[in-house]
Amino acid sequence: GEDSVIYNISGECYEPEKWNITGPYYCSEVKPPNYFCMNMTRWQQIFEFLDAANLQLVYGLNACYGRKSNDEMMDISNIDALLQYTATASNIGFNISRIRGFEFGNGMANHIESQ
Repeated sequence: GEDSVIYNISGECYEPEKWNITGPYYCSEVKPPNYFCMNMTRWQQIFEFLDAANLQLVYGLNACYGRKSNDEMMDISNIDALLQYTATASNIGFNISRIRGFEFGNGMANHIESQ
């Protein structure tokens, strides 16, 4: 599931305190033993595949990054880093028109507050 992926843009995969894979609370419904760390080479390969197959992407974003309890505010820094990287990556060949949308789930309806 998307709540098991950390986007390694600037070393996020080396911050285990953000992964929350131990303790009584578990944000991810999949409960992976470890989070998958997606580097930007893999992200580029996804876009290359989309172009080659003439497909569009709806991508699920991880709302679990950095959450230690269900009443704790989200840390959207990893999502923001991925979106910023993707927006600027069109300069290096990403065909961002392949993105149809982003999905944001994780049962967060009761935990998102306006700022």
